[in-house]
Amino acid sequence: MQADTTDDSDPPAVIVLQSDGRDVVLGPLVIQDRYDIELVERLLRLQLASRRMGWSIRLVEIHPELQELVEFVGLAADLIGDEVEDETTPESTGPTQASRNGGSPNSANSSG
Repeated sequence: MQADTTDDSDPPAVIVLQSDGRDVVLGPLVIQDRYDIELVERLLRLQLASRRMGWSIRLVEIHPELQELVEFVGLAADLIGDEVEDETTPESTGPTQASRNGGSPNSANSSG
């Protein structure tokens, strides 16, 4: 399954890091010219690296063709997330050592 992405006005998705109930918007997903299984593999490798550091990635504002491909290969639960609110706080600038080690005194535990 492959689709051309000639419309450069909108990115195919926005990548968000998630940990301890916090979302950090990394920015738009930049691809060369198509949606294919190689792109999904790269996203999964990024997910694996993120999880090793105590984070996970989610794709939001995802292009319908990319969403269809991710769902087709059975990875929607691992890669596609809900829309996130744009919060610009000093804590949402990136992963910290405290958050990688299980949280920080300022983060709320959202498990339950």
